[in-house]
Amino acid sequence: MKPEYKHLIVQIENCKDYICSTIEEKVNEKGYLGYEEIEHIIQKSLKMYLKRNPEEMRSIANVMWWIFATPNYRILVSLNGKEDRSGIYSFSKEKVEEEFKKYFNILMERLLSL
Repeated sequence: MKPEYKHLIVQIENCKDYICSTIEEKVNEKGYLGYEEIEHIIQKSLKMYLKRNPEEMRSIANVMWWIFATPNYRILVSLNGKEDRSGIYSFSKEKVEEEFKKYFNILMERLLSL
């Protein structure tokens, strides 16, 4: 494995740990995380750990959403359509680990193509 790949894998792992701990902490504190808050956590982690402008990494942010949000996200809307409380109400790191393994190659391909 090339040294730059090892460095990138370490950055991805650090990013993953940050997102997991932050989402878990916020859900325990607030009981719920909405779309905007989840997006903010993902964007902040990309900037902190991968040292890139989040706008340049939209395709990476999409994969991160699939890994962290999708398996934990609940869609909740009222019948009158006025209230949308969709978001993360509970967080499973086990589900994240499964998704991380499933999407790891796609994540690496997209990162290496930047």
